[in-house]
Formats: sequence, structure tokens, C-alpha cells
Amino acid sequence: MTSLGALQKLVVGHDGVGHGAGWFLDKVTVRECIGDQARLEYVFPCNRWLDDHEDDGYTRRELLLAGNESTLYTVRQKYGHLMFNYDL
Repeated sequence: MTSLGALQKLVVGHDGVGHGAGWFLDKVTVRECIGDQARLEYVFPCNRWLDDHEDDGYTRRELLLAGNESTLYTVRQKYGHLMFNYDL
């Protein structure tokens, strides 16, 4: 298995297709494993909705690794051919 290296951030989202497609994301946990034993664990907190009808309406989030000094993340939302970036 190939290592992912030292993770700092990740992007998570969905296309919003279908009734009730949105969901609340508490956090993403990534574990790098060797055999059945976890070697490294990365936690990326979110605590936001990924839903175009809830919270701020975004369905994609860029998450930073927990424990970093900064809690800033960037949200990118695409509407047709336009892409918007927001630092929250």
C-alpha cells in the first residue's frame, strides 16, 4: 500500500443530486494502516452542513488538520460556469 504522506488538508463534498442529498459532517478521520494496526491518524473537523438548503448552502468544504494553529478553511462553490471562493 502507498502512503499518503503527511496530510494537512482535504476537500470533501458532493454534487447535491437527489432529494435529501445534503448531510451534516462532524469530522473526517483518516487512518494510515499497516496490516490490521493503525499507524497514523489524521482528524479533520468540520461541524457544518454540506447541503444547499442548510447552514450556508455549500456542498463542498476544504478541511484543515485538527491541531493546526489556524482554523481557517476555504469553501469553493460552483454555480454553472462560475466558481466562488470564500475564506471563512
